[in-house]
Amino acid sequence: MFSQDKFSKMRFERFSNLRKVKNLVEAGGKGVYLYGSAAIKEEYDKRLKNSKIPIYHDEYLPDFTEYQYDLEMFIFLNYDSLYRRELELADKEKLEALEAMGLEYGATFFKRQEHLENAILLRWPEKMLPTGEASTAFALTPWAKDFLYGLSNYSNIVQFGGGGQGKTYSPIAFMVMLYDHFIHTKSGAQCSFSTVSETKLKSYLWSHLTKLY
Repeated sequence: MFSQDKFSKMRFERFSNLRKVKNLVEAGGKGVYLYGSAAIKEEYDKRLKNSKIPIYHDEYLPDFTEYQYDLEMFIFLNYDSLYRRELELADKEKLEALEAMGLEYGATFFKRQEHLENAILLRWPEKMLPTGEASTAFALTPWAKDFLYGLSNYSNIVQFGGGGQGKTYSPIAFMVMLYDHFIHTKSGAQCSFSTVSETKLKSYLWSHLTKLY
């Protein structure tokens, strides 16, 4: 019978390997960790064969063979289908773990929200200020994490509250991530969003976009 202790060890191993890749990226290098997933490796090999197809071509697929950020977004966007494929490809030991933990931990043994948070930390890494404080363009505040939880669990999201609490900023950051991943690779694609009037849009949202980019 599969034990929680065994699962915890498998999770720890994956966290450790991911940390190595993050350290490499922070040092200016490139690296991709596939989480020991047969389903992700299968998709990775497809992208390698597809690498010569130019951007904007109808057959172009988002490429995650070089950057962990792109892979984290791919896993987030294809979480359920990767889990189903992993069930088909897994060896006996991995299959036992997959069936015991279920879709909540997917093909990678990371929750869907964890992959989205990984992507955010890679896209907007923390920088240390001379004061010793950490600064980032997108902090994972409790408010932001609630929003990411809703995105990761196919929930209808309603945000309300006072000004300056991140109701607009977090959704814009997520849309920026979607744009990074695939919208800009399709010829003629556009991305429009607004929660306020055109005047407010120009005076308020633009400052958010310039900060995120």
